[in-house]
Amino acid sequence: MDIIARVATAFNVSPSRLLARDRAHNVVLARQVAMYILWRQNGNTLASIGRLLDNRTSATISHGFQAIANRILKDPALKRKIEALKEELNG
Repeated sequence: MDIIARVATAFNVSPSRLLARDRAHNVVLARQVAMYILWRQNGNTLASIGRLLDNRTSATISHGFQAIANRILKDPALKRKIEALKEELNG
């Protein structure tokens, strides 16, 4: 399954909403998790992730990645959820 679609499903948002300019907290969190997994899992560049996520800038992708990297240090439940998603995607 596509990473963006799987992350969207895990966070109860639609893939189209995840890609949109929606700034609702749950959508932003899902989008940032997608950024994190795309970077960690697939070794994509910031620019390629930005293109996948509706032409966001490399700076936006870097910020999202860092936000999740910092958050999982303080939020074990989010860390477990991301690890489960990564395992599911690896298959």
